[in-house]
Amino acid sequence: RGERFFLNRRLAPEDLPILCRSEGVGGEPQVLIDPVSIASDKSKTVSLYEVSEDGKRLVYGLRVGGEDEVSLRFFDVDTKKD
Repeated sequence: RGERFFLNRRLAPEDLPILCRSEGVGGEPQVLIDPVSIASDKSKTVSLYEVSEDGKRLVYGLRVGGEDEVSLRFFDVDTKKD
């Protein structure tokens, strides 16, 4: 959105995908939401659902354990807060 790119990243040593953004095509990915910082026992996962047209806000899903239900949360990209 705009010059911001949003992605789920999971490197080889990581157990869970991390929600990131980068500025421009070649920008370095910056961590927005790391599920391990939410639950150190790795019981929660995050997934990207939608990004606003200006790239300043997004909706992500938070899943606890293996449950089918997903809680949707709104996130401010600039302040990095729900």
